[in-house]
Amino acid sequence: MNDSQLNLDHFEGEVTMGWEIIKNSNLQVFFAGDEMHPCLAVADILVKLLDLRLYKSRHTLMPEYIKKIFPTHKDVLEINYLGQKYLNFITPIKKQKIDVTPKLARPLIFIFKEQPPIQVKDESDMIRQSPLWNKICDFAYHKGGSVKFIDLNNKQDQELLQEGGFGICLGDKGLKTVEYLRNLGLPIEVLTPADLLGETKKK
Repeated sequence: MNDSQLNLDHFEGEVTMGWEIIKNSNLQVFFAGDEMHPCLAVADILVKLLDLRLYKSRHTLMPEYIKKIFPTHKDVLEINYLGQKYLNFITPIKKQKIDVTPKLARPLIFIFKEQPPIQVKDESDMIRQSPLWNKICDFAYHKGGSVKFIDLNNKQDQELLQEGGFGICLGDKGLKTVEYLRNLGLPIEVLTPADLLGETKKK
């Protein structure tokens, strides 16, 4: 494998031969990669377009049909068909979870949820639907980092916090949490919605 950097959306699963082959390569993994990294976003869009065109034409996922549904690009379209002979590469070979932590894009950008004073079924989804989310994605892109909604009861999240990074605090609860973590010696830089939205803080 050459020195090209591989960018992957975050994933989970047990160790496979494929992972053993790429784990020591120049690789970066992004939480919500389809929203944080342009290439991953384009890949998602193309897969969706492929799926819709195949469904509309009633074709299966075979190389000849893929070229058929992209007629204006058939001369430059390169298809790498992952058929039966590649199953060994994606079949688990160990009862061990893949650890992508060393490959996570840095800096780490943590979002501390606030439990808003209104009835919200999924606060993460509400944040993703807000104008602030676009600013968070822009910030992550320009920093080259990865965004994580933090669950303080999750062991992996606790370990990630030890490394430090940016903490996006949506209110007083988040600010108090980050202040507590900073008092423990964790190097977390505080960011508020006002910082990201470019608003002037009221004194």
